[in-house]
Amino acid sequence: MKLMLVCFVLMLAAFNAKAADPEFVTCRLVGCTVVEKDRICVYRGTNHTQDVLYYRLDEWFPREFQCKYAPNEKPPPTVQEVLKAIKDKMS
Repeated sequence: MKLMLVCFVLMLAAFNAKAADPEFVTCRLVGCTVVEKDRICVYRGTNHTQDVLYYRLDEWFPREFQCKYAPNEKPPPTVQEVLKAIKDKMS
């Protein structure tokens, strides 16, 4: 009986460990900029997960979406820094 209880507790611990690192998280829009004919949008999720997506000006863009979980130990650059760097590279 004790062995079954120990096995059950270990299975719960393994399940919780896997659930702690999700594969996808919700990323929300934090800023956009227009460069030539493109709209460049920055999205952020949990643990500093960040994604940048490009859209045409006439194209609809989401306010949030499921992005791949990629935690960063330190916070990523600010939205203004990201958008300025993109503008500088595109010019």
